[in-house]
Amino acid sequence: MRRIQCIVVVMAFAGVLTVVSGPAGADPGMACKGEYIVTASPGLGTKPADGGSLHTGGESGKLDCGTGGTGTIGIDGRFDKGSTCAGGSGWGVFSYTYGSKTVKDTLTFDFGRISHGVISGRYVGEHYSGTFTSTPVEGDCVTEPATKAVVKLDGTIN
Repeated sequence: MRRIQCIVVVMAFAGVLTVVSGPAGADPGMACKGEYIVTASPGLGTKPADGGSLHTGGESGKLDCGTGGTGTIGIDGRFDKGSTCAGGSGWGVFSYTYGSKTVKDTLTFDFGRISHGVISGRYVGEHYSGTFTSTPVEGDCVTEPATKAVVKLDGTIN
């Protein structure tokens, strides 16, 4: 009887380890970096916005997934009411193609902290999540709202 109990405990523990660690050979994700120019309308400045749109005009940016392939990326989205260059949030849809795969990925994002004109944040998508920096190229967030920026992504595609 004692031996059966011991086997049951060991099997139960092994089952927990399998659930916690995931299936053998599971893909931990593929590191990908991206870069694109985004247009914000009406733009972000020091005063809270009533919300607005973000777009790249299609997959106009670059995506580099190392051995997973290179490709293109773009976004269409919105920033939330109350957002400023100092902080805010929003949502959107990434469209990206890498290797032979094309993906539409719904995401949310938040941002804050300006350091030498750079806004930083994070994004969480269904498949692609990570961090980003945004450097205004039209407007400066102080004297004029930023209406165009270079966005650099550093994340993982699962």
